Amino acid sequence: LLPINLNQRTTFATTGNGMSFTVGRISYTYCLTGPCVGIDTACSSSLVALHLGASDVGGGNCEFALVGGVNAILSPSANLQLSQLGALSPSGRCQTLSSDADGYGRGEGFATLAMSPYDGDEGGHCCVVLASAVNHDGRSSGLTAPHGPSQESLIARATVLSRGNMPKFFSLHGTGTMLGDPIEVGALCNALQNFSVSSERATVVLGAIKSAISHTESTAGVAGILLSVMTSQQQQLLPLHLRSLNPYVVSAMRPFEGDIHVPTETCRGVNEDDAFGASSFGMS
Repeated sequence: LLPINLNQRTTFATTGNGMSFTVGRISYTYCLTGPCVGIDTACSSSLVALHLGASDVGGGNCEFALVGGVNAILSPSANLQLSQLGALSPSGRCQTLSSDADGYGRGEGFATLAMSPYDGDEGGHCCVVLASAVNHDGRSSGLTAPHGPSQESLIARATVLSRGNMPKFFSLHGTGTMLGDPIEVGALCNALQNFSVSSERATVVLGAIKSAISHTESTAGVAGILLSVMTSQQQQLLPLHLRSLNPYVVSAMRPFEGDIHVPTETCRGVNEDDAFGASSFGMS
């Protein structure tokens, strides 16, 4: 083995680790000539990429788009830093919406979505993007504390842009923390309450892919989309692995006049033509 000085930056280290070079090499390999952009908004990166891809395809900036996320655990340094931050669960799992929620478990993920303009024919399409929206919390109470009103505003705007198609199934960010989960569920319930039909109690099913495969970080957004697509195609609900709901999550659900269903076992409960939603948060 040759000795390596990790502090010495060579040309190859620069081009081998820079995000712009990474995505550029993919375009080079496959001779892709459209917009080539690497997105870094931490754990929401791939969902923000989906938002930009949908905008480019829908606006005619490109005829076809590949949107992806990659997360590989190649070094222990991130684990050490996240442990010092207190973000990781001692159990190594994301216990989403659970009373045992105590942080998140890290996972690896690699996923790519192909996007093309919607011409009104759903044949061959896995799903149609009705709308998407992106925002920042602004000034919140801290780096790891989500801001409920900002989340509520974002979900409301996406629902308006989708022409009021309220999701029957919602793929949560659902990291699995005592603080974040109740804020996310509360923001969702408050936002959807304005779109529920007063004469008919709306039912919304909550799901979270992290409960099954842990937190794939930069791939988490696309993973949440894939959960929605899988739920739509198979018309089966992926259960959340928990023994009891976080009591603060239960309190956050109360203002919603419809019904919130949290599946704890595999079951049916959605239709293929229902609207689905997905959310992803980045820590910045």
